[in-house]
Amino acid sequence: GRSMIESMTMVFVSLVLIQFFKAYNFRSDHFSIFRKPFANKWLNIAIIWELILLLLVLYVPVLQIPFKTMNVSIIDWIIIVISAMTIIPILESTKWVLRNMSYLKELTCTHAGCWTWLKKVIGIFLLLVGIIALVTPLTPGSWLIFVGLELIGFRLLFVDKIKAYFQKK
Repeated sequence: GRSMIESMTMVFVSLVLIQFFKAYNFRSDHFSIFRKPFANKWLNIAIIWELILLLLVLYVPVLQIPFKTMNVSIIDWIIIVISAMTIIPILESTKWVLRNMSYLKELTCTHAGCWTWLKKVIGIFLLLVGIIALVTPLTPGSWLIFVGLELIGFRLLFVDKIKAYFQKK
């Protein structure tokens, strides 16, 4: 087992890195993170700045005390980076589904009201799965999968209403 400070430090660093990967992924709702990943100069500068601050919090003894962190070994860095990268396939699969919604519509629906009904059923199902995942003790990887599914569900349910609201204005 690991000490409480070591575990908390690894979780802290993992969450920070997950946010970095999400920032790069959220540059576009539809395009992949691998399409010109470092094209946004200001995002790159912000991530580098935040990495410097993270390293200071981890390795400067004066900052380790208030933040309750400790040095992270090379093996721990590998574990942290790999676990943080698990968010990428989740977000990429979400984008893939959103890009291919029109194909799904053509494949499944033959009459006008079918697509609206199908989106709502899928969205409610995915939201319920996400909520169940949040209240059960699943592994972090499973939790990320269900959060990704929950986001798809949220988008399927409300994207048409949000678009209609903004088109009225």
